[in-house]
Amino acid sequence: MIKLNHFPPTHLDEDFRSIFLRYVKLTGIALVDLNSIFFDLNSRSLPLINPQNINNINDSLHENLKVDTKILLENHSYVSVLRMFYKDSQSICNNRAIHFGNDRVGKRVLSHEIRYCPNCIKRDYEETGEVYFRRKHQLSDVDFCLEHGCKLISKCPNCMIDLTDRNGRWLLSTICCSKCFKPVYLEEDISPLWVQPNISIFNIILDQLLELFTMTNEEYTSLYLRGKYSIYLDQYRKKNGDVVFGYLFKNLNEYYGLNVVDLLRFQDAYALSYLLDFRMFHSTYYLKEHLLLMKFFSGSTRKFLTKFNGSYNYMLT
Repeated sequence: MIKLNHFPPTHLDEDFRSIFLRYVKLTGIALVDLNSIFFDLNSRSLPLINPQNINNINDSLHENLKVDTKILLENHSYVSVLRMFYKDSQSICNNRAIHFGNDRVGKRVLSHEIRYCPNCIKRDYEETGEVYFRRKHQLSDVDFCLEHGCKLISKCPNCMIDLTDRNGRWLLSTICCSKCFKPVYLEEDISPLWVQPNISIFNIILDQLLELFTMTNEEYTSLYLRGKYSIYLDQYRKKNGDVVFGYLFKNLNEYYGLNVVDLLRFQDAYALSYLLDFRMFHSTYYLKEHLLLMKFFSGSTRKFLTKFNGSYNYMLT
């Protein structure tokens, strides 16, 4: 087996694909060869790293270059986000070759394009001398930076080419486009889009998202989203089992202090019932709504996913 003599240092919240694509740019190795070495795959697309295939990485590195795979998994992968959408624990862990383009859950939760925050690009380049892309910007349901409030970008505003090619043919590494060499953002791109009263709800979403990213696999209980929602909804059921969504909407708005139902995409009882019951095919597109529901039911994302203690924010009389 080939033993590699380099592995790039990682940055805060850096997407694992960014780490490996920087490796491709630094060494000149083809992505298909990198996949063969690190993951024993014949593919031009990086797989989702998971608890099973991540050990292959150290098998390909010299002894003095071994990486902490637990940190790599917890701080740079999407396992903590994706796992709650699967029906059981083995779905994401046992399929060692889950790809973004082929995996149904990963395909819906993660953006098809590599996205950046203009403010983060500017700050990262000033602080580290290079640009990388973050996990929190790649979620398909979040199209703005939750830290700076500006819209995420994926294409150069001058030549309209992707800032980073997912197959590793080119990678944004400075504040200038790899193709036309002009700045990749305009001054107006840096301005926040947020206006009151949206800032408070987006800050809540950011807090819950960061909490979700720091969760380890061991913290999850055996009940996943659908099962937990069913338990928490018991307090809103009539004797015939139907959920009284009017009370749920009312309580959501009271809990967050604004009309969260209209601000986001719950729309009506029909849409929310499908979201909670996971009968809607695109339920995993609604990450922001899931985060707010989990906080509402249990106080925080972590509490919702790690345990069920039978307590509720509201009880119907």
